[in-house]
Amino acid sequence: KTSAFAIELFNMTGFECSPSNDDARGDIITAVKLGNEELLTAFCQGIQKGAPVDSFVTPEAWDMQDITVRLSWRQELSQWELQLNFQLMLL
Repeated sequence: KTSAFAIELFNMTGFECSPSNDDARGDIITAVKLGNEELLTAFCQGIQKGAPVDSFVTPEAWDMQDITVRLSWRQELSQWELQLNFQLMLL
């Protein structure tokens, strides 16, 4: 119920959410398209400010150059897992 409320709140304030409240859900994860770096930073700072741990910390944006390496590693691992699962199904 909380995720449905959050989706509706973000939609009412003009933000795009995926999945929407009309879509079938498999879990409580919702993506919110904030639109720009300033809104993303403000959102993260607001969540951190209300956190029970380290609420005094202020998140700041920074360059994450190695994210491509991490993503490609995950993709390779996922492909390897799919191949392994397929091979096990054949046995």
